[in-house]
Amino acid sequence: MKYAELARGYGAIVLIGVLGLGTGGCAVAADDRSLGSEGESADQAIELEAGLPAGYPAPGPAGEVVVKRYPAYRAARAEGRGAFRKLFGHIREHDIAMTAPVEMTLKGIGTTPENERGPVEAGQKSSTRRVDMYFMYPRPDQGEVGVDGTVEVLDFPETRVLSLGFFGAAKQNRVDAALDHVRAALAQRPDLVAAGPARLLGYHSPFVTASRRYHEVQIPVKDRPTEGEQASNN
Repeated sequence: MKYAELARGYGAIVLIGVLGLGTGGCAVAADDRSLGSEGESADQAIELEAGLPAGYPAPGPAGEVVVKRYPAYRAARAEGRGAFRKLFGHIREHDIAMTAPVEMTLKGIGTTPENERGPVEAGQKSSTRRVDMYFMYPRPDQGEVGVDGTVEVLDFPETRVLSLGFFGAAKQNRVDAALDHVRAALAQRPDLVAAGPARLLGYHSPFVTASRRYHEVQIPVKDRPTEGEQASNN
């Protein structure tokens, strides 16, 4: 079965398994052991259950921090335990095809250069939680932006990220470990700075064997401003 077909009958189960709510390269490779390897191999093929949004890069590679670029896109956003059901109800009502990945914003230590407690120190370990969920529309010209009940449809500009992919369950310790790797890679790139909160992309439903599920932890980035640009902004 395809992901969208599974979701029709098992939305509540997919919600629990995917969302987890109360979801040019750098010369930095991730140690599988630090991600809590559960028998999966970084060399296995990534088999998708749903199509990618228009222009989206293919998932991967696993186990290496790389720069990825995403085109402008449109997405539906919802919060809380019922996020998946809200979003699935929205796309079903408006006859919008399910796509992969599903995106989740990460909040907590390490998800931004500064958090609620102040600046994040270089050696401070990440500690995250997932606060919302996005379903990407297949094309950015579908539907309309705005509020639709408990769902909000938003447009996003082109995005550049540092990304680390891994196979296996998206347990919180593994997500945090992946984010630590991405933060370390960003620290080695004096030309880049963070441009938004970290995010988790999930490409598979719980009906895929855990060892074959694929995820990516990403930090949006932009070029570091020059001294002149920084002075003009002050």
